[in-house]
Amino acid sequence: MININNNYEDLICSKLISTTLSNENSEYFEFQALFKKDITDYVKLLYLLVELYNKLDKLYIGLGSGDISTEIKEKALGMDGTAFYNAREALQNSFESEIKINLFSNKKIVDQNLSLILSLLVEFTSKWTNQQKKAIKY
Repeated sequence: MININNNYEDLICSKLISTTLSNENSEYFEFQALFKKDITDYVKLLYLLVELYNKLDKLYIGLGSGDISTEIKEKALGMDGTAFYNAREALQNSFESEIKINLFSNKKIVDQNLSLILSLLVEFTSKWTNQQKKAIKY
């Protein structure tokens, strides 16, 4: 996670951390991060998601947007707000629908369409070679 936090520090507001969901299931781990509100480099965000997807087996991603009601910390643990509840709901939808990436912003039809497109893009781009990635950047 250190490399990912360093490589994507311009996107990540509170560092990506790993935590166990011991009260839910000891075999599953959860990774939490808080992204900056003003992300403009969506290509880089896609590469971040692809990198996570490639490094972790059976990864499901829930992206939520909303307010943060607690102090923003260096690491994404112990914060609260609608952003986290929406991310949790998106993650639950990922499990239930078996869509790798799901987002939730209270705009249901937009969220569903973007989740499907994003999941397909990540699946597709995760198989790219380094040469293909360089060509796409041009």
